[in-house]
Amino acid sequence: MDVVNETILANGTWFGPKEGVNEWENPWLAMGLNDDSFPLYILKAFEIATKKAPNLKLVYNQNVGMETPMWDKVKETVLYLKSKGYRVDGIGWQAHLLLGAKREDFVVNTDATMKKLADLIDWCHANNLGFHVTELDYLVKNMKVLNEEREIQKRVYQKIVDVLVEKSKNGEVTLNLWDVGERQKKGTGYFQSIYDAQYKPTPAYQVIKSVID
Repeated sequence: MDVVNETILANGTWFGPKEGVNEWENPWLAMGLNDDSFPLYILKAFEIATKKAPNLKLVYNQNVGMETPMWDKVKETVLYLKSKGYRVDGIGWQAHLLLGAKREDFVVNTDATMKKLADLIDWCHANNLGFHVTELDYLVKNMKVLNEEREIQKRVYQKIVDVLVEKSKNGEVTLNLWDVGERQKKGTGYFQSIYDAQYKPTPAYQVIKSVID
């Protein structure tokens, strides 16, 4: 179960409220910080979850890509929560590729980014935490090059799956898809999964199927 989600920006600062009513925001930060500069809402969320959800795994979920300042803050926060006696069973990464997770990292510099992913999973396992890819999909903004983008999607998915399979030898690793078909978000683009808009398999389908087989 996601206890909190999207709490930290790529630069490692807390995601909080914004002026007006038209922007994506996190109003809960307005509750304030404790004496150690951790958000009260995060502490309260894990306090409640620890007490009320004893039979569920409790996950700290996060978006964006493999930005070091952000994950350092996640790690610091998770260790702090555990030091206060709250249960944290795993860390989640949304994996909305080419949305928060930049094209430069996942398409252009794939291998370097996969090294960061592998290191993050190693850290989780070293600290008795599972690692969960929670919302995997791939954003295409220009549908005129959809076929080319789907081949890139397949390549990147294969790289991610290879890391996850290898790291599953050392601890808990899971993979979840955000969609199974194509999803349009107005003003953003078309999110691709393992089936197209007619629910026919895309190239990435074979990547996922090969792991299941």
